[in-house]
Amino acid sequence: IHMTMWRRFMPDWLVWLRKHHPDLSPRVETDYSERLVDYISQGVLDIAITHMPSGLPGLLVKSFTEDELVMVSRLKQDFKSCNPDDYVFVDWSYGYREEHQEKLPDFEISNFNIGFGEIAMEYLYVSDCYSYMPRAYVSDDIKKGRLHIVKGAPTLSRPSYLVYSKLPNNPERIQIAIDGLLASSGEHELK
Repeated sequence: IHMTMWRRFMPDWLVWLRKHHPDLSPRVETDYSERLVDYISQGVLDIAITHMPSGLPGLLVKSFTEDELVMVSRLKQDFKSCNPDDYVFVDWSYGYREEHQEKLPDFEISNFNIGFGEIAMEYLYVSDCYSYMPRAYVSDDIKKGRLHIVKGAPTLSRPSYLVYSKLPNNPERIQIAIDGLLASSGEHELK
């Protein structure tokens, strides 16, 4: 699974898998999309959840979910009063950059970039800055008042995809993994 999504899917999926298929022995890896796709093409992994919308020859890529990203801050703020100098850019990957550029041209070039969302979130807890985070990551912090959605800021999206071989060694194992991911994520089908 892409390293920024493990918290959202892995715990529930692993519980589902152990409950419904205790005979399987999962191997879970976290990495960036490109590396995970390489693992699939090399036969190291059976299936991956990535943000990369295209694969290599011999791989299937199916739309899985789409995260809503919201601008958050530890302070209650209105987007109209946000200064780009206090904005922390997190590169959430493919597709996100283009939507960010389109919807936030004044925030396109940030003085402050953090390459990993969890580090940026920790920084938001102690600074007066703001950044985009997946709503699923920050929902508890918003409920507890630790972070606040910046009022009036546009929402952005970040799609994810399931990637697996067109000719897997064990198609039944792939289907079990997909069924569990759909059940534990609340999705009903692949697109």
